[in-house]
Amino acid sequence: MATNPVIDTRQIGKFRIFDNAQEKWSDWKFQFVSWLSLVQPNYPAYIDAVEVETDIVGMPDDENVKVLAIQLHAILALCTQGRGLRAIRSVKNRNGFEAWRQLVDLNEPRVATRRLATLAMLMRPEFGKEDEFVE
Repeated sequence: MATNPVIDTRQIGKFRIFDNAQEKWSDWKFQFVSWLSLVQPNYPAYIDAVEVETDIVGMPDDENVKVLAIQLHAILALCTQGRGLRAIRSVKNRNGFEAWRQLVDLNEPRVATRRLATLAMLMRPEFGKEDEFVE
């Protein structure tokens, strides 16, 4: 039987919903994975592992990890909307690791044109207005 306690978000707060704005994806993803590490310290390692997968990620055999997969699916369902939520809903068996892989694939396509667009965006950083900087 799994020993993972119910998440108490009163202490760490709820996470904001991703609105599918492509320019916000990188920051949202970083903050979401950081938030997940507060929920369960093993999440970042599992997420790193599934992000490199190109095939469907199966449901884990280990019961404790299976609980984490189901929990991640529920969290993602609450933190996404629109096309992201549709991708999460399409995953069978509430496998949060596969749902995460699909969400990443949706927002980080593995094609050359997407990489070029990302590089172009990085080459034109926005620093804000001059009066917003503190010396």
